Amino acid sequence: MAIELRILSGARAGQSQTFSKPTITIGRHPDCDLKFDATRDLDVSTKHAEIRATGGQYTLVDAQSTNGTFVNGKRVPRGETRALTQGDVIGFGARGPNVAVRIGAFTAFARQPTTERVAIAVKKQTRFLLSGVLVLATLLAAAGAYDVWFQHQQAIEREVTRERLRKMYAQQAVQRAEIERRSLNEPDWVATRQALDPAVVLISSQLRSQKYEATGFCVNASGLILTSRHVVADKTTRATRIVTKFANTRDWRTAHVVAVASDPTVDLALVQLDDAGKYPVVQSLASSVDIPAGGTIATIGFPLGTDIPMGQSANDLVAKTTLTVGTVSKTPTRDLLQIDAFASHGSSGSPVVDGHGHVIGVVFGAPKESGGRIVYAVPAERITEFLNERKASGK
Repeated sequence: MAIELRILSGARAGQSQTFSKPTITIGRHPDCDLKFDATRDLDVSTKHAEIRATGGQYTLVDAQSTNGTFVNGKRVPRGETRALTQGDVIGFGARGPNVAVRIGAFTAFARQPTTERVAIAVKKQTRFLLSGVLVLATLLAAAGAYDVWFQHQQAIEREVTRERLRKMYAQQAVQRAEIERRSLNEPDWVATRQALDPAVVLISSQLRSQKYEATGFCVNASGLILTSRHVVADKTTRATRIVTKFANTRDWRTAHVVAVASDPTVDLALVQLDDAGKYPVVQSLASSVDIPAGGTIATIGFPLGTDIPMGQSANDLVAKTTLTVGTVSKTPTRDLLQIDAFASHGSSGSPVVDGHGHVIGVVFGAPKESGGRIVYAVPAERITEFLNERKASGK
């Protein structure tokens, strides 16, 4: 049993392909059976989905696509299957191309006028039959029956087309609603950065013979800065030189360590600016992490430190932060927040923020083999404990 896939929208709109193989691969990869345009149909993943024929039934499987696969407007969960029926409309991504499904035999019937069909048939049959009148009557009856059958087939085809269009319009309505929902719920990272940027600090430190560049952020208007412990202290020694520069400013300000976390597994420290003044602070420190795995977050800081071009020499540069949007890559615990957002030297101490601009973690490291994509952060619970410990000690 064959299946016809008719492309309704996208770069290949109006084209169709028929398959009778057990597995049909779909995507932008050149090896896919149903290939979409690699440069224009960008909502389609390289290998987006498969259609499988099993026991006379076709099923659709989402191949872990980035933007999702939809059948009649309803998303197919990643890796799960969905049975296909006549007239279904498949969407590849919420805003990607749509494909209509037709299942069965696709013999193309000749559409000659009835009289022409009869004349040809009579001419052939009169060579073999004795009674021309009987032959003509028989063929006219057959032609009439054929016309009835053909009109019935056309009616079925029109009904299938109407059903297909109805499903396509329904899917488009769902897609429009999804786009509107995203636009309303998607975090405004531009506004978040503008709010947090003034309180983010570039840190340069000298710890024994090692020089560090890192990030911190001000948590108190008197100039108290939260950062990673390993850039300003080790087990026995504290940094002998610390200078800081607020984002979007040129001036270096000296500072000193005032507290480090007593728990060796908590990579946090507090640095105090030496000059008295009133300094910008972050909006809010969350008391816990309520974002599940897959939720969107961002980091703001100085990955690669002053190696990132900022327009001036290292001593005269205006510190410009880098915002990186990512996700929570593993269900967070009170001891560890794992995220997917680029990090490198200079990222330690960067705040991890949620869509409301609340600080939910502090970056402290990443496995070298991850290429900076698996990043570890101290979660909000531990940050709160550390700050409360300092308040209780009065230091």
